[in-house]
Amino acid sequence: MYIYTLVPTSMGWVSIIASENGIMRLGLPRETREAALSIISSLHRAHRDDRFLEKLAGKIKDYFAGNKVIFDEKLDLAGFSPFYLDVWRLTREVPYGYTASYSEIARQACKPRACRAVGQALGHNPVPVIVPCHRIIRSDGSLGGFSGGLNIKSRLLEIERTETVGKSNRGTHIIEPY
Repeated sequence: MYIYTLVPTSMGWVSIIASENGIMRLGLPRETREAALSIISSLHRAHRDDRFLEKLAGKIKDYFAGNKVIFDEKLDLAGFSPFYLDVWRLTREVPYGYTASYSEIARQACKPRACRAVGQALGHNPVPVIVPCHRIIRSDGSLGGFSGGLNIKSRLLEIERTETVGKSNRGTHIIEPY
């Protein structure tokens, strides 16, 4: 059985879907509640449970309000390839307020020529913000792509930049090899 909730944020309505094993999907902000709900409509057995997802909903609100949030929730990403899971794990390790390049994630995944494959994996990320794919940019500092559009990617980076201005963790993060 799946549960969901809808969260109003400063950028729009965010949908969260979970199973008993963890968070399965986080929809990027939509203009209307109905648009956010449409993401959930494919899950016929899903029912609304605001109480179970209350802690994460609060974190989502805080994040979009511009507050630093650490998303450490358990995820249910069953059915995805080991490469995708590895890319998402590495992406999740990029700290708030930092960025890493597609090529750095590819190197960390032991596939140094797989920059495009990293981009594809990030494009299929079902839990953006929790797996902060917006923090992955091109080596030249340009944004690259984003499934929610570059405007949202830019806004998410701005949220984090604004929170970290003047703090020691602001800037570009290059993950060191294991």
